[in-house]
Amino acid sequence: NQRMPRVLQLEDKTSITIDTEPCGSGGSGEVYKILSPTYLTNQVVKLYHKERLTKEAENKIRHLISKKINQGEHESIVWIKNVVLDNGKFAGFTMNYADGIGLEQFLNDRWWRKNDTKDWDKFKLENEKGIENRVRLCSNIAVAINIIHKNSNYTIADIKPSNFKIHKNGLVSIIDIDNIEVVENTKVLYAAQVITPDFSPPEFHNGLDYKQSAASQNWDRYSLGILFYNILCGIHPFLGVGCKSPYDNCTDCPDMIKNGLFLHGKKSD
Repeated sequence: NQRMPRVLQLEDKTSITIDTEPCGSGGSGEVYKILSPTYLTNQVVKLYHKERLTKEAENKIRHLISKKINQGEHESIVWIKNVVLDNGKFAGFTMNYADGIGLEQFLNDRWWRKNDTKDWDKFKLENEKGIENRVRLCSNIAVAINIIHKNSNYTIADIKPSNFKIHKNGLVSIIDIDNIEVVENTKVLYAAQVITPDFSPPEFHNGLDYKQSAASQNWDRYSLGILFYNILCGIHPFLGVGCKSPYDNCTDCPDMIKNGLFLHGKKSD
């Protein structure tokens, strides 16, 4: 059974046809390429899973469209463009297609071993300029995050490798921006729906309810520290096994973060 291309609508009544198979997926929905009209084929549609199609999700998307962040020529933050409707009902949104590879791939040894990576060899840790080029990559990520943080109403709250696309020249695109936390007057207006424990700070692991209490921008900086260490050293900073008592039951990254068990930190012994 071959699936037929699906036809959806934008709010200005434009009909859009999307591909039959998603080109990406995540916890909240699936991403599809736009096949027509031609002038929209540089964009993609994110369709939410059924359980995510709430009035709050729709209101948040409309809010983000109305509060677009200004950025330079390169779209380092892939912002939401239009609401997408399915038979008049909210279904998701459009955004520009982000080229490049996922940072998750970049950090995966298997990808380096199994693919033709000559365009990316300048980032190899064993190459003379590898660290230098990775520092530049970290700098570009920091610049993109700073654009978001300059608007005090936003905390990303879920910084992780799969939310970044990187380009051969080291430029960066942040995707999955619909999960961003929106804060007004220090109160959570729209919470992040997904949090990744391996990249979250101790306050998350110690029970902070991020849907009620605003995650500060320091939360993002902590996650960035983990991400940068991972990029520069090739390993997650809290990845380790065989802790001494009383931490001998700590076996995964969230446990290690909760207990401050950083190899080069205060509890290094």
